Amino acid sequence: TPFVGARLAYLVMVRQFDEPSLPSQHYAVFTPGLMAGVRWRLAERVELTGRARLHYLLYNVDERRSLGYWELGALIAYRL
Repeated sequence: TPFVGARLAYLVMVRQFDEPSLPSQHYAVFTPGLMAGVRWRLAERVELTGRARLHYLLYNVDERRSLGYWELGALIAYRL
């Protein structure tokens, strides 16, 4: 069974320095994205899912460094 959809992720980034005079840095942002995949039923209760996600990260701290990123994933599920 193929599927497509929209996705919204919330990313939190934290950076700490060894130098005590430098404060820790925090950044949090929502990233919109698209996803698509395929689900195969291997047995009555077992499914294999493969998916791809494409996201856009808005990063505008100090200067604009926004970027797109992607991920691939696989999942084996057992239905109770």
